[in-house]
Amino acid sequence: MAARADAGPLSFEDICERIRQVGTSRILPTAVLVGSLESAEVRVLAHLVRCRASGFMVLLPALEKVLAILEQLVDGDGDSLVVQKEVDAPLEDARGRRFGSGQMVLVDMPAECAAHFVRTPALPGNAAAGLLRMMAQNSIARPSMRGAHQAAEVWISELAEADEFLLEYFTAGEPEMHAEVPSPAQSNVSPEVVQQLQARIAQLESQQAAPSGGLAPVVDLELRPHAAGRSVLFAPGTVSGAVPPGTLERLRSLAGPLRLARTEALADENPAAQQAFAGGGRSRGRGISGAQCWRSR
Repeated sequence: MAARADAGPLSFEDICERIRQVGTSRILPTAVLVGSLESAEVRVLAHLVRCRASGFMVLLPALEKVLAILEQLVDGDGDSLVVQKEVDAPLEDARGRRFGSGQMVLVDMPAECAAHFVRTPALPGNAAAGLLRMMAQNSIARPSMRGAHQAAEVWISELAEADEFLLEYFTAGEPEMHAEVPSPAQSNVSPEVVQQLQARIAQLESQQAAPSGGLAPVVDLELRPHAAGRSVLFAPGTVSGAVPPGTLERLRSLAGPLRLARTEALADENPAAQQAFAGGGRSRGRGISGAQCWRSR
């Protein structure tokens, strides 16, 4: 089985780079698996799913020709290079709409199998006419990215204990550990310089903590409950129950003799008003209140 010379085979780094560059896209990257059956070239559209340290995983349509090509991927001893599993993958159309599900095969391949892949044709035409791809209801379909990743995770969890190479998928997405910061003793910095810096830092911290004489005093703006007996306006002993004589005379002078006479006359005619005027409180029934007396003419 050989790849087409004009297209040029992909490297393992190329495949992993295409997988990493997916970003926010919801479409799996693709490549073309090239093989031969009965001296005829067979080209299959492969969907790239995962990448590990020494291999990668693809999703292919579960067709007889595809399975026959996978059987040809063997090492020098005749042992198969790939591990595969048929899955029921959720499909979607070119616009990303759900398109049911279909039988596909998940394949884990070593890095050396990347030489059997070429780039996907950029434009449709004769290059894509003989391309084997996933079909559903006589229409071209593709596996959904989310469904493909979920199927891959389930399969990796099932075979991780049996195949040590699949363990690489668990660490493929982990970030690199940050390098340990060397201590002053391990670096080339002189201990005397470190002590001087530490003394300077302590001096600056003490200056910030100490209050400065030129700064304005800090005002406490925290709301606190008002203590009883601390009001200046109504201090204890300043309010009495009786009105001072001077205040009463001032009120009478402001009211005037005519208005005061009318008020006293209305009070004499109406017992209820007289009681209210005298400070006896509000009368019961339909009597006139003190406030109504002042507004009467």
